[in-house]
Amino acid sequence: MLSGGVIKELRRKYRLSKEQILEYFDVFKYFDNDGNGSIEAVELEQVLRKLKVDVSKQELTQMLDSVDADKSGTIEFEEFLNMLVTGEEVIIDPEQEIRDTFRVFDKNGDGFISADELKKVFTQLGEDHITDGDMDRLMQQIDLDGDEQISIEEFARLMRT
Repeated sequence: MLSGGVIKELRRKYRLSKEQILEYFDVFKYFDNDGNGSIEAVELEQVLRKLKVDVSKQELTQMLDSVDADKSGTIEFEEFLNMLVTGEEVIIDPEQEIRDTFRVFDKNGDGFISADELKKVFTQLGEDHITDGDMDRLMQQIDLDGDEQISIEEFARLMRT
């Protein structure tokens, strides 16, 4: 967990809200499988594999090296946060990122995400404890037009909030 002092310093340095920092920390913890406070190459590779992202050992090393500012061989939270913040401001086109993420969920490529497709992605990410009731509630929140599938517009609205 992040202490109040660390959060305050990160808020000042990166101009993020406390909520944003805590959200990023939750993502970081997902990558940090062993909970030791840093992301090792094997952990990064495991998450990328779950997301069906194929990278060579060389690409993985390059990714790690580009983020590992202190050259410790691992990615600590502040390095991870710096990568996300820098990436969002400079490198990542938010609309393209939404479309790319949507395609990860849209397994059959029909332009919509069904409850089954959504559940498959959660399962691939290791979130297999989600019940059918949880999935129904999630779909009701996202599926604004009630057609029992998520369009790119509905998905984009969710991603922007």
